Amino acid sequence: MEEDKEHWRSVFEPANVQRVVARLAQTQREEQWPEEADRKCAAVLVPLVTVGGEPSVLFTLRSRELSHHRNQVSFPGGVVDDGDGTSTATALRETEEELGISPQSVEVWGRLHPLPGRGRSSIITPVVGRVRELDFTTLRVNPAEVEEVFTLPLHHLANPRHQGYTEFRMRGRSLTSYHSPAFRGGPHRIWGFTGFILDMVLLRLAPTAVKYSPIVSRTLTTTIARTFKH
Repeated sequence: MEEDKEHWRSVFEPANVQRVVARLAQTQREEQWPEEADRKCAAVLVPLVTVGGEPSVLFTLRSRELSHHRNQVSFPGGVVDDGDGTSTATALRETEEELGISPQSVEVWGRLHPLPGRGRSSIITPVVGRVRELDFTTLRVNPAEVEEVFTLPLHHLANPRHQGYTEFRMRGRSLTSYHSPAFRGGPHRIWGFTGFILDMVLLRLAPTAVKYSPIVSRTLTTTIARTFKH
Protein backbone atom coordinates (compact mmCIF):
# COMPACT_ATOMS: atom_id res chain seq x y z
CA MET A 1 0.00 0.00 0.00
CA GLU A 2 2.79 2.44 0.89
CA GLU A 3 4.47 1.56 -2.41
CA ASP A 4 1.29 2.56 -4.27
CA LYS A 5 1.21 5.87 -2.43
CA GLU A 6 4.80 6.60 -3.41
CA HIS A 7 3.99 5.85 -7.04
CA TRP A 8 1.12 8.31 -7.09
CA ARG A 9 3.19 10.94 -5.28
CA SER A 10 5.44 11.05 -8.34
CA VAL A 11 2.56 11.96 -10.69
CA PHE A 12 3.30 15.69 -10.48
CA GLU A 13 7.03 15.30 -11.16
CA PRO A 14 8.08 17.08 -14.40
CA ALA A 15 8.96 13.89 -16.31
CA ASN A 16 5.56 12.35 -15.64
CA VAL A 17 3.73 15.59 -16.38
CA GLN A 18 5.35 15.59 -19.82
CA ARG A 19 4.11 12.03 -20.41
CA VAL A 20 0.59 12.94 -19.32
CA VAL A 21 0.52 16.00 -21.56
CA ALA A 22 1.65 13.81 -24.47
CA ARG A 23 -1.09 11.26 -23.76
CA LEU A 24 -3.74 13.98 -23.65
CA ALA A 25 -2.44 15.44 -26.91
CA GLN A 26 -2.68 12.00 -28.50
CA THR A 27 -6.25 11.65 -27.26
CA GLN A 28 -7.18 14.96 -28.84
CA ARG A 29 -5.77 13.81 -32.18
CA GLU A 30 -7.40 10.37 -32.13
CA GLU A 31 -10.80 11.11 -30.60
CA GLN A 32 -12.64 13.65 -32.72
CA TRP A 33 -16.42 13.97 -32.56
CA PRO A 34 -18.47 15.86 -35.15
CA GLU A 35 -19.74 19.28 -34.14
CA GLU A 36 -23.45 19.80 -34.57
CA ALA A 37 -25.34 23.07 -34.35
CA ASP A 38 -28.23 21.58 -32.40
CA ARG A 39 -26.04 20.55 -29.47
CA LYS A 40 -24.95 22.90 -26.71
CA CYS A 41 -21.22 22.95 -25.97
CA ALA A 42 -19.92 22.86 -22.39
CA ALA A 43 -16.67 22.15 -20.57
CA VAL A 44 -15.51 21.06 -17.12
CA LEU A 45 -12.17 21.29 -15.36
CA VAL A 46 -10.67 18.25 -13.64
CA PRO A 47 -8.65 20.12 -10.96
CA LEU A 48 -5.54 18.25 -9.84
CA VAL A 49 -4.26 19.58 -6.51
CA THR A 50 -1.79 18.80 -3.74
CA VAL A 51 -3.26 18.35 -0.27
CA GLY A 52 -0.99 17.45 2.64
CA GLY A 53 1.73 16.46 0.19
CA GLU A 54 -0.59 14.04 -1.63
CA PRO A 55 -1.53 14.50 -5.31
CA SER A 56 -5.33 14.69 -5.25
CA VAL A 57 -8.43 15.58 -7.24
CA LEU A 58 -10.84 18.35 -6.25
CA PHE A 59 -14.57 17.72 -6.52
CA THR A 60 -17.68 19.80 -5.96
CA LEU A 61 -21.09 18.73 -4.70
CA ARG A 62 -23.74 20.49 -6.74
CA SER A 63 -26.18 22.71 -4.89
CA ARG A 64 -29.49 21.16 -3.86
CA GLU A 65 -31.17 24.25 -5.31
CA LEU A 66 -30.15 23.42 -8.89
CA SER A 67 -32.74 21.99 -11.25
CA HIS A 68 -30.50 19.23 -12.66
CA HIS A 69 -28.15 16.75 -10.94
CA ARG A 70 -28.65 18.40 -7.57
CA ASN A 71 -26.50 17.06 -4.71
CA GLN A 72 -24.35 15.04 -7.11
CA VAL A 73 -20.56 15.07 -7.25
CA SER A 74 -19.21 16.97 -10.22
CA PHE A 75 -16.30 18.97 -11.58
CA PRO A 76 -16.58 22.75 -11.96
CA GLY A 77 -17.82 23.72 -15.41
CA GLY A 78 -20.68 24.92 -17.53
CA VAL A 79 -21.95 26.03 -20.92
CA VAL A 80 -19.70 27.83 -23.40
CA ASP A 81 -20.22 31.60 -23.58
CA ASP A 82 -19.81 33.51 -26.83
CA GLY A 83 -16.71 35.25 -25.51
CA ASP A 84 -14.89 32.12 -24.36
CA GLY A 85 -13.36 31.09 -27.65
CA THR A 86 -12.25 27.63 -26.48
CA SER A 87 -13.47 24.85 -24.23
CA THR A 88 -10.41 25.42 -22.03
CA ALA A 89 -11.40 29.05 -21.52
CA THR A 90 -14.92 27.92 -20.59
CA ALA A 91 -13.66 25.43 -18.00
CA LEU A 92 -11.34 28.01 -16.41
CA ARG A 93 -14.00 30.74 -16.36
CA GLU A 94 -16.58 28.46 -14.78
CA THR A 95 -14.06 27.26 -12.17
CA GLU A 96 -13.39 30.85 -11.16
CA GLU A 97 -17.12 31.62 -11.00
CA GLU A 98 -17.88 28.53 -8.87
CA LEU A 99 -14.81 28.41 -6.62
CA GLY A 100 -12.86 31.63 -6.99
CA ILE A 101 -9.82 29.84 -8.45
CA SER A 102 -8.24 32.20 -10.97
CA PRO A 103 -7.32 30.93 -14.45
CA GLN A 104 -3.76 32.14 -13.89
CA SER A 105 -3.33 29.65 -11.04
CA VAL A 106 -4.22 26.64 -13.23
CA GLU A 107 -1.59 24.84 -15.28
CA VAL A 108 -3.58 23.30 -18.13
CA TRP A 109 -2.26 19.89 -19.22
CA GLY A 110 -4.73 19.17 -22.00
CA ARG A 111 -8.21 17.92 -22.83
CA LEU A 112 -10.01 14.62 -23.07
CA HIS A 113 -12.24 13.99 -26.06
CA PRO A 114 -15.66 15.68 -25.94
CA LEU A 115 -18.46 13.55 -24.52
CA PRO A 116 -22.22 13.66 -25.05
CA GLY A 117 -24.23 15.03 -22.16
CA ARG A 118 -27.56 13.89 -20.85
CA GLY A 119 -30.00 13.10 -23.62
CA ARG A 120 -27.28 13.75 -26.21
CA SER A 121 -28.38 17.41 -26.32
CA SER A 122 -24.95 18.72 -25.36
CA ILE A 123 -21.25 18.08 -25.91
CA ILE A 124 -18.99 18.38 -22.85
CA THR A 125 -15.21 18.67 -23.02
CA PRO A 126 -13.20 17.67 -19.91
CA VAL A 127 -10.09 19.81 -19.39
CA VAL A 128 -7.30 18.50 -17.16
CA GLY A 129 -5.23 20.98 -15.19
CA ARG A 130 -3.23 21.38 -12.00
CA VAL A 131 -4.05 24.11 -9.51
CA ARG A 132 -0.58 25.24 -8.49
CA GLU A 133 -1.42 26.45 -5.00
CA LEU A 134 -4.73 25.52 -3.42
CA ASP A 135 -5.70 27.36 -0.27
CA PHE A 136 -9.12 26.27 0.99
CA THR A 137 -9.33 29.35 3.19
CA THR A 138 -9.33 31.62 0.14
CA LEU A 139 -11.85 29.72 -1.98
CA ARG A 140 -14.89 31.80 -2.88
CA VAL A 141 -17.53 29.11 -3.22
CA ASN A 142 -20.68 30.17 -5.08
CA PRO A 143 -23.52 28.75 -2.90
CA ALA A 144 -25.99 29.02 -5.78
CA GLU A 145 -24.05 26.32 -7.63
CA VAL A 146 -21.89 24.50 -5.10
CA GLU A 147 -22.98 22.84 -1.87
CA GLU A 148 -19.58 21.47 -0.83
CA VAL A 149 -15.95 21.17 -1.95
CA PHE A 150 -13.79 18.16 -1.12
CA THR A 151 -10.64 16.39 -2.31
CA LEU A 152 -9.50 12.76 -2.50
CA PRO A 153 -5.91 11.52 -2.99
CA LEU A 154 -5.08 9.80 -6.26
CA HIS A 155 -3.87 6.68 -4.46
CA HIS A 156 -7.26 6.45 -2.73
CA LEU A 157 -9.16 6.76 -6.02
CA ALA A 158 -6.93 4.16 -7.72
CA ASN A 159 -7.37 1.63 -4.92
CA PRO A 160 -9.54 -1.28 -6.21
CA ARG A 161 -11.29 -1.45 -2.82
CA HIS A 162 -12.78 1.97 -3.53
CA GLN A 163 -13.98 1.19 -7.05
CA GLY A 164 -17.16 -0.27 -8.44
CA TYR A 165 -19.56 0.19 -11.32
CA THR A 166 -22.99 1.63 -11.95
CA GLU A 167 -25.29 0.06 -14.51
CA PHE A 168 -27.42 2.37 -16.61
CA ARG A 169 -30.43 1.11 -18.54
CA MET A 170 -31.93 3.02 -21.45
CA ARG A 171 -35.24 2.29 -23.08
CA GLY A 172 -36.15 2.77 -26.69
CA ARG A 173 -32.57 2.77 -27.98
CA SER A 174 -30.38 0.22 -29.69
CA LEU A 175 -28.16 0.06 -26.62
CA THR A 176 -30.19 -1.10 -23.62
CA SER A 177 -27.58 -0.83 -20.86
CA TYR A 178 -23.99 0.00 -20.06
CA HIS A 179 -21.68 0.10 -17.04
CA SER A 180 -19.88 3.18 -15.79
CA PRO A 181 -17.10 3.40 -13.17
CA ALA A 182 -18.03 4.47 -9.64
CA PHE A 183 -15.77 5.42 -6.73
CA ARG A 184 -16.58 5.11 -3.03
CA GLY A 185 -14.81 5.48 0.30
CA GLY A 186 -14.94 9.28 0.36
CA PRO A 187 -17.57 11.66 1.74
CA HIS A 188 -19.75 11.14 -1.33
CA ARG A 189 -20.10 8.47 -4.02
CA ILE A 190 -18.60 9.48 -7.36
CA TRP A 191 -20.50 8.01 -10.29
CA GLY A 192 -22.16 8.76 -13.61
CA PHE A 193 -20.53 11.31 -15.89
CA THR A 194 -18.04 12.41 -13.22
CA GLY A 195 -17.03 8.82 -12.51
CA PHE A 196 -16.40 8.14 -16.17
CA ILE A 197 -14.24 11.26 -16.58
CA LEU A 198 -12.29 10.41 -13.43
CA ASP A 199 -11.67 6.89 -14.72
CA MET A 200 -10.22 8.25 -17.96
CA VAL A 201 -8.04 10.75 -16.12
CA LEU A 202 -6.55 8.10 -13.82
CA LEU A 203 -5.65 5.95 -16.82
CA ARG A 204 -3.77 8.85 -18.38
CA LEU A 205 -2.02 9.99 -15.21
CA ALA A 206 -0.41 6.62 -14.45
CA PRO A 207 -1.59 3.70 -16.63
CA THR A 208 0.73 1.17 -14.99
CA ALA A 209 -0.46 2.06 -11.49
CA VAL A 210 -4.16 1.53 -12.20
CA LYS A 211 -4.87 -2.03 -11.09
CA TYR A 212 -8.37 -2.53 -12.50
CA SER A 213 -9.27 -3.33 -16.08
CA PRO A 214 -10.13 -0.30 -18.23
CA ILE A 215 -12.61 -2.40 -20.23
CA VAL A 216 -15.56 -0.42 -18.86
CA SER A 217 -14.09 2.83 -20.13
CA ARG A 218 -13.36 1.31 -23.52
CA THR A 219 -16.87 -0.09 -23.74
CA LEU A 220 -18.44 3.20 -22.79
CA THR A 221 -16.17 5.09 -25.19
CA THR A 222 -17.55 2.90 -27.97
CA THR A 223 -21.04 3.64 -26.71
CA ILE A 224 -20.34 7.38 -26.79
CA ALA A 225 -19.11 7.16 -30.35
CA ARG A 226 -22.36 5.41 -31.23
CA THR A 227 -24.49 8.19 -29.76
CA PHE A 228 -23.09 10.69 -32.23
CA LYS A 229 -24.23 8.54 -35.13
CA HIS A 230 -27.91 8.43 -34.14
